Amino acid sequence: MEEVNGDESANLKGAQAFVDHWSEADGAVVIQLAGEIDISNAANVQEAVDQAAEPGAEHLVFDLGQLEFIDSSGLAVLLAVARRVPRVQLRNPSPFLQRVLEVTGLSATLPTEP
Repeated sequence: MEEVNGDESANLKGAQAFVDHWSEADGAVVIQLAGEIDISNAANVQEAVDQAAEPGAEHLVFDLGQLEFIDSSGLAVLLAVARRVPRVQLRNPSPFLQRVLEVTGLSATLPTEP
């Protein structure tokens, strides 16, 4: 799993995230996000996700089972991928994240796996 750290400034430790990826038998690329994603590391996470999302990918699954926190900048990372990949799904989102997706209307763009 690749470690993706946030910017450190004013003696504050930036968020720490981890990104891993693999392909499943059905051809889906799974990108596992773990740790915390916020404005301090969203650009670095975006870069790692872009590298994992192979050009021409048709189906991406974000496994969020180990994600402890995500803010709006982290959601923007997911949405950026959803704009360029035909099929994006979320696996194991927390109940809180699932509720945020429903309330904001993003559950249609970022559906969870059945």
